[in-house]
Amino acid sequence: MAGNWLTNLFRRKAAGSQQFRFFGDQLVMYPDNKSQYIRKGYTYNDIVYSVVKLQLDKVCVPSWSPYTVVDEKAYFEYQALQKAISATNLTSPEGISKLQKDVKKALYLHRKALQPSDDGKLRELMQWPNPDQSYSDFIGEACGFKLVTGDKYITADIAAGGLNRNKPIFLYNQPSDLVTIRKSGTYPFTATGYDIQLFGLNEVNPQYTREQMLHEKYWNPEYNVSGTQLYGMAPLKAALKRVQRNNEAQLRGLKAFQNAGADGVAYIDDPETSRQYQKMAWEQIGSLKEKWNSEYSGKENAGKVVWSGYKMGWQRIGLSPVELAILESEQWDLRMICNVYGVPSQLLNDPENKSYNNSSEGEKALTSRCALPLLTSHRDSLNRKLQTDWGYKGTRIIVDFDMTVFSELEENKKDQVEWLSKAWWLTGNQRLSIMGEMESSEPMMNEILVPNSLTPLADLTLTPPDLSNDLEAINNA
Repeated sequence: MAGNWLTNLFRRKAAGSQQFRFFGDQLVMYPDNKSQYIRKGYTYNDIVYSVVKLQLDKVCVPSWSPYTVVDEKAYFEYQALQKAISATNLTSPEGISKLQKDVKKALYLHRKALQPSDDGKLRELMQWPNPDQSYSDFIGEACGFKLVTGDKYITADIAAGGLNRNKPIFLYNQPSDLVTIRKSGTYPFTATGYDIQLFGLNEVNPQYTREQMLHEKYWNPEYNVSGTQLYGMAPLKAALKRVQRNNEAQLRGLKAFQNAGADGVAYIDDPETSRQYQKMAWEQIGSLKEKWNSEYSGKENAGKVVWSGYKMGWQRIGLSPVELAILESEQWDLRMICNVYGVPSQLLNDPENKSYNNSSEGEKALTSRCALPLLTSHRDSLNRKLQTDWGYKGTRIIVDFDMTVFSELEENKKDQVEWLSKAWWLTGNQRLSIMGEMESSEPMMNEILVPNSLTPLADLTLTPPDLSNDLEAINNA
C-alpha cells in the first residue's frame, strides 16, 4: 500500500516535470530539458531565430521526388561526393574550384544513377506528406526541431491493406522536446520505443514502437545508464550560457531605454545647510520622493538634471548602454552563435564583414556546409526507413531532392559559355551536358565542330597543296 502511495506521488510529480518520467511502474530519468532551447532560444532570442531560419530557408527550397536506382555504383559515388562537397574548404580559389567541379560531377552521377519512379503514392507524399503541410513546410519543421533540440522524430501512418499495403499514407513530425526514449535493459543501450508526454499522465499519451518512428539526431558523447546518448545533443546546449548572457544584455538595454530617468543627482554641498536638512521630517522626504518620481524619472525625462537653490554637488547615476558595451557584446554573441551552427556571420549583417564578395562566398558556405548536410541526412534516414520498415524493402525505390536549385554552387554561366566557345574539341551534346542542359537527339550534336565555319571534322579534306610547279621554277632559276 505504501509502495502504491509513493508511486502515485512520483507519478503526479512526473506529470509536470521535464526531469523524469514513468513507464509503467518504472521511474526513468529524463536526460535534458530540451524545451528551454525552444523557449529561451529560438522563440526568445532574435539571433538564434535568425541563425536557424537562415538555414531553414535554404533547406525548404529543393523539390523532392521518388526515383528508381538503375546504377548502384554511381548512386553510392553520388552520395559520397555530396559529403565531400559539404566538407570543402571555401577559403581559397582552389577550394571553390574543387567545389564547382564536384557539384558538376554530382549532377552527372545523379542523372546516371537515378530515373524518375512511377510510384504514385510516394510521389504524392513528396508533395503533401499530410493534409496540413506541403513537403517544403514538413522538412522545414523537421530540420528546425533538429537544429534547436538536436533531435528529429517522424512517424508514419501505414496502410493496412490495398495497393499501398504496408506503405506510409501520411508523415508527421513529432515535438522533439516532448519525446522520451524507452531503452533496452542491457548494454549497449538501444531504443525500444518512444513516448510523447503531452497530457500529463503517461497512460493517455501517444506511444510508438521502434519500427513506427524515424529518429535522426546529432551525436551526443554524454554516455550514462539513463541513456542520454540515445538523444541528440542540441547545438544550443554548448552555447546555452552565451544565449542566456545575450538575453540578459537585451533585457538590460531595454530597461536602460525604458527607465532612463535622470542622468544624475544634484545634492546639497553646503555643510551648514546639510545639518539643517538632517532634521527634515519623514513626510517631507516622502514628498521629495514623489516629486522625483513624477518629474525626473522615466524615459520622457532622460537627460534632465535635478536643480536646487542651495549650493549643489553632482553625482552620476549608473552606466549608459554604451559604457556597458551592450552593443559590442551583442555583435560578439552574433558571431559566436553563428560559429555554433557553422553559419557565415556576414549573411546576418555582421557590420565588420559585409562586403559583396564576403556575402557571395557566404551563400556558398551556407548551402554547402549547412543546408546540404541537413538535406542529405534527412534523405538517407528517410530512405533507410522506407527500405526497412515502411513498405519499400527490395524495391530499389528511393527519394531524393533537386540539387540544381542551388545555383550558387555551380560555375558562373558567363564564364562557362566563354570557356566553351574556345573548347572546339567538344561535341554539341557535351557542351549541353556541361551547362546542365538536356542533350539533343540531333545527329549533328554528336559531331565535333571546328572553328572554321563550324564544319564537321569528318567533312574536312586536309589534302596537302601541290608544290611541284613551285619547286621546278626554283630549280630552273
